Amino acid sequence: MNRKLKAEIFMASGGKCFYCERPIYRFKHIVGQKWHPQTFTVDHILPKSKGGEDTLQNCVAACMDCNNRKASSFLEADKKVLSSKS
Repeated sequence: MNRKLKAEIFMASGGKCFYCERPIYRFKHIVGQKWHPQTFTVDHILPKSKGGEDTLQNCVAACMDCNNRKASSFLEADKKVLSSKS
């Protein structure tokens, strides 16, 4: 995924995680030896492993905690996001 798309995804999020709505850090934040749980990541609504693509319509900003919790699942709530972005 290119930097321009990542920046667009972050800007569209308003600096908040799509799932938990906590503020997220745009650049990598390290606490001790671990990534800060609110570090910005990109989550694919339809996972790449299931055919999802790197597009603004298929990606949301997520904190590391939420993105790891979701893994490669496709949540019912995500279907609403896809239809609202079309």
